Amino acid sequence: KEIGLGITRIGVHTGPAVVGNIGGDRRFDYTAIGDTVNTAARLEGANKYLGTTTCISEVTARAAGETDLRPIGDIVLKGRSTPLRVYAPGRPTPEYETAFAALAKGDDADTALRGALDGEDCALAQFHLDRLARGETGVTIVLDSK
Repeated sequence: KEIGLGITRIGVHTGPAVVGNIGGDRRFDYTAIGDTVNTAARLEGANKYLGTTTCISEVTARAAGETDLRPIGDIVLKGRSTPLRVYAPGRPTPEYETAFAALAKGDDADTALRGALDGEDCALAQFHLDRLARGETGVTIVLDSK
């Protein structure tokens, strides 16, 4: 009998962290701590809200070089004031690229997003369409409670 593990969500961020055995005589854990780890954890949590399974920060995207990534938006994570550009793995469809560019400029992106609903960017297009329906604009997404 197969045991389902459920949905796995991943947050990826690049930067310094303290990694090693941390603790004392009674409890000793190998772990990683620091702002980089916290940011990656918050990106992992943002996936549920965004309808994605993997969120990759711009810092990591730049370090990875030429890769196929779909822009999600400029996310303000809980406890932060500065937005962080975030991507999902995969090459964006031309419709999604057009729609995201329109969103970024503040132009009407509704028609382009609806065109992207038929492609691999369906979840991201639907997410942005839902944002537009709530009166949100642009690509900045504030996740103050996520």
